[in-house]
Amino acid sequence: MRLMRWLVAVTATVAVFGVCLWLFRFASWSWMPHATTDRWAVDAAFAAVTAGAVGAAGAWWASRETPPLAGPVAAEHGSRIDQRARASGHGKITQVGRDQHTTGT
Repeated sequence: MRLMRWLVAVTATVAVFGVCLWLFRFASWSWMPHATTDRWAVDAAFAAVTAGAVGAAGAWWASRETPPLAGPVAAEHGSRIDQRARASGHGKITQVGRDQHTTGT
């Protein structure tokens, strides 16, 4: 899943760069330079800035999921959980993996 997230983020960044370069290259605005070399430089700069913003958002999105630690690796990082219980026949057990959110009733 993590590899797919990074693949989507990189693909989106490259696609945005290409689309922006194409758009700025063929769209004509009055403030754009008229010389071909200057126009390419401005087009590439706008496309790079836009793709950089999309790349930053994509990197945040792709890296926000961290795989859970398990086994000996978890013990090394202090993620070991010890549980002890005594059965009485009248208990209620709620087990959660992260924060337990309750509604006030």
